[in-house]
Amino acid sequence: WGIFDFYLLLGFRERTFPGPDGRLRTPIPVDTDNPEYSREAGQRDIDWAVRWQRPLNDYVEMGLSLFSGVDREPWYSFNFDLNNPMLIPNYHHKDQVGLELEYLYEGWAVKFEAIGVRSEREHYWAAVTGVEYSFYGIMGTDLDFTLINEFMKDSRDDLAPGYLEHDFGVGGRFSFNDEFDTTMQGGFLWDPDTEEKVLSFEFERRLYSDLKIEIQAVTVLERGTPPVDDTNVEIISDLLQSQLFGDDSVTYNQVVDFLLGLIEEDGIGILFDPEYGLNVLQQFQKLSDTSRKISVIESDDYVQVKLTYYY
Repeated sequence: WGIFDFYLLLGFRERTFPGPDGRLRTPIPVDTDNPEYSREAGQRDIDWAVRWQRPLNDYVEMGLSLFSGVDREPWYSFNFDLNNPMLIPNYHHKDQVGLELEYLYEGWAVKFEAIGVRSEREHYWAAVTGVEYSFYGIMGTDLDFTLINEFMKDSRDDLAPGYLEHDFGVGGRFSFNDEFDTTMQGGFLWDPDTEEKVLSFEFERRLYSDLKIEIQAVTVLERGTPPVDDTNVEIISDLLQSQLFGDDSVTYNQVVDFLLGLIEEDGIGILFDPEYGLNVLQQFQKLSDTSRKISVIESDDYVQVKLTYYY
């Protein structure tokens, strides 16, 4: 029959986002103090998940999963406050089905994972597949090397909130098989549509029986620069035509109300004043350009060193 796992999730914990000085953050920070929930989602909802795992034969293992609850991947709206600009996370309910397949034979490992999601806002699927091959005992030593290749696809394409919507990945992992559990891994991500490229490196080793060090480094080799307009009125016009906002969406109506409020309070000339909130609106315009995801990351390259003490 395999293995069945059941989960009952009592309550919902909102995501934590990088602060103004955090890395891998958007140019406009996220307002975590004022999240919004859709009509079918709430912080006190009771969510559930189930997973079934079993081998199909000596080489293939399968997993099926179901989830129903609040999505931890929110959509964002703008607070339209040019003095204190913030992105507002909007959480919604989703139902998700998942499939996992893994084929293992000698040094080969072929993996496939896919999900189908139905939510209040959208229906989509996403999948990742990869092939790994391991070389054991290189040159008669204890060193193993695994070559990794992956491809990721999200049916939402540019509208996917993450930047791994159509990307290839290649990498390698060294396992030293020593008494210190030393491993070293490097990877390269490439988006063939935008030519965006990301390089990563990870190192892990126990220093003592109760102390471990981990080093992680990420650099963006190619990020692109989306075009921005030079006047407020051009930016607002571009936002109204963005594929992110439908004519009946809340954000579309907020843009219209924001525009009318500016005209009513300060006159139509304020829309052409380059000193009135132009930088903020340009940053928001970058966020609305979904064709180049990495370009909106405010702080990207970094090196992280982590020490873990076990007691």
